[in-house]
Amino acid sequence: MGAWRCGLVAVAVAAAAVASFVGADAQVSRGILEIDTRGAVDVPRKSALVTVRIQTQGIPPLHVQRGEAAYNEIKVILRKLGVSDADVRDTSVNIGKACSYRCSELKKREYSYRANLDVLLPTIDAAVAFLGQLKARPAGEVSVGNIRFPLIDAEALVRTAQQLSIDALEAQASAMTSAMGGRLGDIVALRSRDNKDSLLRADRNSYRNNFDRTLDVYTTGRIEMFHNFS
Repeated sequence: MGAWRCGLVAVAVAAAAVASFVGADAQVSRGILEIDTRGAVDVPRKSALVTVRIQTQGIPPLHVQRGEAAYNEIKVILRKLGVSDADVRDTSVNIGKACSYRCSELKKREYSYRANLDVLLPTIDAAVAFLGQLKARPAGEVSVGNIRFPLIDAEALVRTAQQLSIDALEAQASAMTSAMGGRLGDIVALRSRDNKDSLLRADRNSYRNNFDRTLDVYTTGRIEMFHNFS
């Protein structure tokens, strides 16, 4: 772990050195740390708003029971961190028939349970602790979406958020590969980019790559992280 953290420090001054990061035939996971210097105006100062995604799949009613168990476990974690139920908002819950990756055909007898939660954490440190708790859970059911916070205390927040984001990306990539029976390898490269339009174009095409996952974090820059797979 220490080696790639050192790589994060170098990325700001040597981004061009990793431009040719992998061969064309390599399987990679691309995680994006999205930077927005405007900050998140709807999040109170020194707080963090974290979007948590829960997804389970299987034969009814077990998939719903697993999803609700994951939801309840998250609520317990948050209570231990001092987050009240009033600061956890369900943004969507969906229970429906499961489909293949490209949704070209429905999987027989299988259903999926999906839920999104917006969690308002009182401090950035609480967000770091919360994400650490999520990483300790079994792989494949819980992932992290957006992490938003105001940038009034920009320098300190950015350093914390960058580490938080890359830890989360590595956890997501590991969970994804484990669910597919694979093993996450070493980080191939970290790359800094400032061209927002090109990244947005890449994001819109990300559904074509089975190994592609995006985590958006509103801080002050952009970093791409690439893993190899085995």
